[in-house]
Amino acid sequence: MSGQRRKKANQQQRGAGENLPAPLSTKRNTSPAQQWERVLPHDSQPPEPDDVMRYEELHYFAGPLPPPHVLAQYKDVQQDYPERLLRLVERQTEMAETQATHRQKLETKVVDGGTARSWGGLILGTLIVLFVVACGTYVIMLGYGGYGLAAILTALVGLAGTFVYGLRQQQNQLTQRAREVPEKPEDRR
Repeated sequence: MSGQRRKKANQQQRGAGENLPAPLSTKRNTSPAQQWERVLPHDSQPPEPDDVMRYEELHYFAGPLPPPHVLAQYKDVQQDYPERLLRLVERQTEMAETQATHRQKLETKVVDGGTARSWGGLILGTLIVLFVVACGTYVIMLGYGGYGLAAILTALVGLAGTFVYGLRQQQNQLTQRAREVPEKPEDRR
């Protein structure tokens, strides 16, 4: 595509009334005057060396406090502002630590409670099965072998069914948690 046709196509894409600047050249060997020709509309002149140019600077920081040199400038606004800001950040940090400690205590209680319930259920289930097996054995010794055997088998089938049901529930929970956890970037390799 020739230079004139390309220029017309660019003007049509921008719109008839708009006077948007062309992008800067990415070539390293272009002179500043050539770069200004690309940025300025065609009817504008590049700035003279004595003209004032605009300079913008963007500062970014993350965290509860600004960098020390910026914090020192807050003193110009109000004399005690840096100290007040430091106290505010300290209070927020203390609150966050308190909340984290409280949450960890709650999680510990939940885990300990679940463990205690699990052990309680295991002990109670074992006692029930042992009682039913003992009763079944007693019934067999009385001469009712079929009834005693049925009692023992019922207890063992119930125990096996509870075990299988617990394993399936645990597997379903693990599958559900795996779906909820987002994929980590290092796992994508």
